[in-house]
Amino acid sequence: MRKQPERLYPTRPARTMDASEIPGFEPWCDPGADHQAGRPYGELSREGRVRFLVMSLHMQMRWRGEDGQDELQVFGPAGHVQARASDPDVDALLPTVLTALAYCWNIQPAVFVGLVNDKLGADFGVDPTVPQDCYHRAGMLSGTPLANHWLRTRP
Repeated sequence: MRKQPERLYPTRPARTMDASEIPGFEPWCDPGADHQAGRPYGELSREGRVRFLVMSLHMQMRWRGEDGQDELQVFGPAGHVQARASDPDVDALLPTVLTALAYCWNIQPAVFVGLVNDKLGADFGVDPTVPQDCYHRAGMLSGTPLANHWLRTRP
């Protein structure tokens, strides 16, 4: 039997950020156009780093879920410290990354980011520039949500 997540709801939903609150703010841009595959993470553009983080965290969450664990165990203080050590700007990228991940998992961003904030003891906000279909247009994930599939196939 699959272990249930520790908490289904955050202690409080994350707030939507204003652009002036995000250091080095750049609006969402389609990372699919960023053809930088094979380059070291440090040499990637902001969009490339966002795409890399979304894809790697999404895979890690899926692997945890397939093993019957809580997917949100991927987010922990030790991993956050390690991410900061390898990329000092990771905190500036996380609102965008977490918002895109929320859309990947079909969860309201305020709820998803709130759950991650609870895990990390952080206060990340929701990036309002990330479109709901960001990972489809960017080719980030091969599948499409079932809801969209049924909408396309209805007579």
